[in-house]
Amino acid sequence: MAPTEDGVSAPTKGKAKAKTKTVRQLLAPPTARAPAPAPAATTSPAPPPAPAPVNIGEDDQDDEEQAHLSGKRYKKCTSHVWKYFTKKKEVIEVDGKQYEQLWGYCNFARCNKRYRAEGPCGTTAFKSHLRSKHSIVEGQQQLNVGKNTGSEIAHIVPFKYDQEVSLRKLNLAITMHEYPFNIVEHEYLVDFIESLRPSFPIKSRVTVRKEIIDRYLEEKETLYAHLKTIKCRFSATMDMWTSCQNKEYMCVTIHWIDDNWRIQKRIIGFFNVKGRHTGAKLSETFSEVMVKWYIEKRLFALTLDNASSNEVAVNDIISDLKENGNGSLVCDGLFFHVRCACHILNLVARDGLKVISETISKVKSLVLAVKGSPLQWEELMKCATEAGLDTKRGIQIDVSTRWNSTYLMLRDALYYKDAFIRLKSSNRRRYAKISPSSVEWEKALTIYGCLKKFYDLTEILSGTSYPTANLFYRAWWKNKREEYPILSQIVRDVMAVQVSTVASESAFSAAGRVVDPYRSRLDPEMVHALICTKDWVAAANAKVVGLIVSDLEVDALTNVVAKLKIEDKDKEGNGDSRRTMRMQKTWRAMGTLIPDIMDDLMSS
Repeated sequence: MAPTEDGVSAPTKGKAKAKTKTVRQLLAPPTARAPAPAPAATTSPAPPPAPAPVNIGEDDQDDEEQAHLSGKRYKKCTSHVWKYFTKKKEVIEVDGKQYEQLWGYCNFARCNKRYRAEGPCGTTAFKSHLRSKHSIVEGQQQLNVGKNTGSEIAHIVPFKYDQEVSLRKLNLAITMHEYPFNIVEHEYLVDFIESLRPSFPIKSRVTVRKEIIDRYLEEKETLYAHLKTIKCRFSATMDMWTSCQNKEYMCVTIHWIDDNWRIQKRIIGFFNVKGRHTGAKLSETFSEVMVKWYIEKRLFALTLDNASSNEVAVNDIISDLKENGNGSLVCDGLFFHVRCACHILNLVARDGLKVISETISKVKSLVLAVKGSPLQWEELMKCATEAGLDTKRGIQIDVSTRWNSTYLMLRDALYYKDAFIRLKSSNRRRYAKISPSSVEWEKALTIYGCLKKFYDLTEILSGTSYPTANLFYRAWWKNKREEYPILSQIVRDVMAVQVSTVASESAFSAAGRVVDPYRSRLDPEMVHALICTKDWVAAANAKVVGLIVSDLEVDALTNVVAKLKIEDKDKEGNGDSRRTMRMQKTWRAMGTLIPDIMDDLMSS
């Protein structure tokens, strides 16, 4: 309505036209649209208003300058919708003039929806799209549907995405599965991650390395605080390893029985030892590790192999603890040095095999001949099928530096004995000279029985999740803590003593995968962080780590030892040949070299 001279409003001619916009006005950006028509009294059109500032996530500085020049208050993008939309500038041309527009594109795969993203447009359209097309509502938790292990019952739990948690899990996967750091830069992995979460921030390998070091330091502080609360003594194992980089590493593992009477172990050192590995150098490195972890005064025993440098090292460690430990050694260090029983067994078995190697030479030659030719192997498997044997079992090859490989070869060859006999009968010209006679097969069976004792004992003594001392001190003391507090504490310390260095040697298998030919440029600091972090996280996440075996499990282990003794007596009672008796006596004589604990297990 337009006012008249007498003050009465009258309808204007341009009212109907004011409600209709031209196509040109609709295409023009909001900041460049023509102003409303001026009253008739106006002689000249008013200047167009200044364009409103637009907010772009990555161009906040430009927006701030624009807001400052236009006199408008700058407002930063804070809506949750910008986690799912990406802003892009586009330039359009209308009547020969170029205008800049801002659009928000949806980040979800196969969704190309876009909306105007200038400040005056708001975010209502974005929220409606997320709610209707992708079921995302601001402040609403997502639901995760799954099934319990071993059950068909589904459960629904609330889930809220946390970007930092996802990044930590990615770094942890790299550590635990020994992936290369540049896996975060692999094209198809990045494409896969973006298909799940387009806004997920993929880090570079340099950043991943730094974050893994930070995780190691966090885990170290946690473990250090935990060890300070433990009241029992620790036993340690130490061993050396050479990587493919020709660098020597020392692995130090500590063992203890916790308050729940579960045996625990942690790698606290995987250091590069430079220079000559003298006894003094090894003892110095070991002592530094103990002091850093504040457990040098709570050591009970140290298990080492029989290397000559270790003899010097352990003597220096004992002297240092006597001087600076203020009487912390038990019985003045009498029980501190423990020799690796598995290493002793290895030496005994290897020396014995040198004496009787000719007895099994034909068996070894026959196995090598068959394994070295695919055609002969097929013929053997055909004979095995005819004899009713399992063709998927296979045969181990003997390795001269590993006595247990000889045992495994004999075990498999004796299993396929009937197949070998049929193979010889089918082709005497080829196999007659290298096939063992019936007497030689009997000798191989006897040697197998002797080696089986060493193999079974090695398996028992190589366990790290249960105390081997439990064969003599029953998981019974746990229930007698209140009745015998001092004695139970002593037993707790003794049970943590390791009779082998397998715990430290097992870390070398993981280290061999961490420092492989494709990751040979890893520095020792990074290797130390990877090995230790993997060990600590695995131990913390295990449901039952190092649970002391129950009485039934102890009986099972004891039965293995008893079975070995019964087999000896049965063979003696059945009147074996003189050669067999002499061989058994030779092996028993070698067994006297084993320490008292092994003598108790093996003696008949």
